[in-house]
Amino acid sequence: MAQIVVSAAAADDLDDVRALFREYATWLQVDYCLQGFEAELAGLPGSYSPPAGGLWIARVDGTPAAGVGVCPLAGGTCEMRRLWVREGWRGRGLGRRLVQAALAGARAGGHKWMVLETLDFMTAAQALYAELGFHPLPPEAETPADVRRLACDLSALASA
Repeated sequence: MAQIVVSAAAADDLDDVRALFREYATWLQVDYCLQGFEAELAGLPGSYSPPAGGLWIARVDGTPAAGVGVCPLAGGTCEMRRLWVREGWRGRGLGRRLVQAALAGARAGGHKWMVLETLDFMTAAQALYAELGFHPLPPEAETPADVRRLACDLSALASA
């Protein structure tokens, strides 16, 4: 059985996180989700720095297989970004484990809400988010039509 380890990304994991995020960007092929992307990667951990933010990486038998980040926003809110599971590692629960790690990290960082954006075609991700407590938000005026905004009340999760 494969050994799966999900952990907060350390300084020596940042190149692996960059590679995962670049794969995500290539797969996504939607440039409005990637404004300032190269600067973001070059500056990692940047706004993903703990305790208000964080980066998590999942390794399967030591191989980087998936990653996710959390960035602080205003008013006790944070944003989960760049959840990516490499194709060969899908179906093993890595996405779920990473989202759970991100939620726990956000609560530990003092956030009350986590928001995210997903695209219409990402139905498996949307189902996972719903299972983990996310609910739809109304679209903002500048949000493209194919983007869904979701939020999770972290205080409700902590007491559940």
